[in-house]
Amino acid sequence: MIRLTLLTRPNCHLCDQMKEIIWQTQQSFTFLLHELDITSRKDLETKYGTEIPVLMYGTRVVARTRVTAKKL
Repeated sequence: MIRLTLLTRPNCHLCDQMKEIIWQTQQSFTFLLHELDITSRKDLETKYGTEIPVLMYGTRVVARTRVTAKKL
């Protein structure tokens, strides 16, 4: 099973757009998605604060800010 983590924050329209694209790909791939609000983690907010949303596979960043379903 593929496990992905989406780094997000409240009231983030880019985060909402990426979530929609991620769910569209679920028709082709089976995965578990964990959403993590970076405002609850100072280390993540410092590291990714201006690049949200960030989609991660393990420790690897696979997408930032904007992505298309095709690219994902």
